[in-house]
Amino acid sequence: MYEGSLAGVGLHYNTNLVDLKEFKSYWDLLNPKWKGRILLYERVGVGSPSVVRFYYNAQLGPDFLRRFLTEMDLTVSQDRRQSSDWLASGKFPICIDCGDTDRAKQQGLPVDEFPHANLKEAGYEISTSGNSGLAFVNNAPNPNAARVFANWFLSREGQMVWQTVMNTKVLEPSDSMRIDIPKDKVAAPARREEGRKYRVTGFLDPDPPEKLFRELLTKDKRK
Repeated sequence: MYEGSLAGVGLHYNTNLVDLKEFKSYWDLLNPKWKGRILLYERVGVGSPSVVRFYYNAQLGPDFLRRFLTEMDLTVSQDRRQSSDWLASGKFPICIDCGDTDRAKQQGLPVDEFPHANLKEAGYEISTSGNSGLAFVNNAPNPNAARVFANWFLSREGQMVWQTVMNTKVLEPSDSMRIDIPKDKVAAPARREEGRKYRVTGFLDPDPPEKLFRELLTKDKRK
């Protein structure tokens, strides 16, 4: 796990349709007014990072997840662009784990992510979001080349290149776990603050929450 970006709260909203004053907790998502109006973006092969965080959060846990999945008549999409479009167009005022909202906001679309301050259970966390770890492929044709690449990629130089490219070319806020490289190019949403303690959630076992997710989401609305 090489990425150390500050994890967002995973809760995105249409700024024309949601009043932040109505939310002080994730539990406010269970308000009947939001039934049938919440979208969850599930990444193919990864699932939902927020479902994992909800499950292991001591103030939420399986009880919250069980109620959320069975009471709120969720719609699940595995199409990243579609989910972001639906949020921006107002088809759904709230989206769990929607991607590209930073870019959409910069383009003037009415979308944003809930701030930590509006959700009392939202701690300051570091998460891989399921895609920022390195693994070696077993029986690969050239394992030595993989080792050479990994050694460079995780080095100071390699992580400076990765961090710069992610923030300036890919335009996805990203902060390396390394603390011995400059952070001036790290976009604010991802940048860790010196002296603040962070909970690393990138190694939480996704299988128990994923199993619960599959069992409880009986009405499949994947598009």
